[in-house]
Amino acid sequence: MQKPKSIIFNPRGKVIILSIISFAILGSLIQPTLVCAAEEVSMSISKTMGSDFGQKINGKFRIRGTGSAGITSLDLYFNGTLVANEDTNALDFNFDTDDYSLGMMNITLIGKDASGNIYSDQKDKEFVSSAINLILIPIFLLAIGGTIGAKYYQNKKQNKKKEVNLDKTKQNVKIKIDKDFM
Repeated sequence: MQKPKSIIFNPRGKVIILSIISFAILGSLIQPTLVCAAEEVSMSISKTMGSDFGQKINGKFRIRGTGSAGITSLDLYFNGTLVANEDTNALDFNFDTDDYSLGMMNITLIGKDASGNIYSDQKDKEFVSSAINLILIPIFLLAIGGTIGAKYYQNKKQNKKKEVNLDKTKQNVKIKIDKDFM
């Protein structure tokens, strides 16, 4: 007796059914994930004129704030006080430390996207008096001058030794010549 042909007993059908079952099982295990790029903001602080000793700054500086494409506004704060804002994802702000009180300054850039989500970047800098330049610059110049002076003295001392050795060589040659002719 011949078995009736059905999709279950058909070798090709088995592959199709197994494929459908496998897809259903794997589909329930693998959940689709929506990948979104995270919005972000960042800022850089660069010296235009003055002193930048890492954490301690004095003089004129520029802050550039940027946000990714989804950022719709940027606000810049010095110790919690709004100092600049833009309704775009780019901000340029120039400032002079002499216009602000001396001491630690928390500089914060806050960006917002269209949904109202907030993103931030912050840096702490210490605004110092320009008097620090009156102290540090002379010390720096003295250090450089001392290094140059020491190098000059060392070279002069070596050249003097060479001159003494040359004079002795001349004397020895003269004595040898005199001996040869006597």
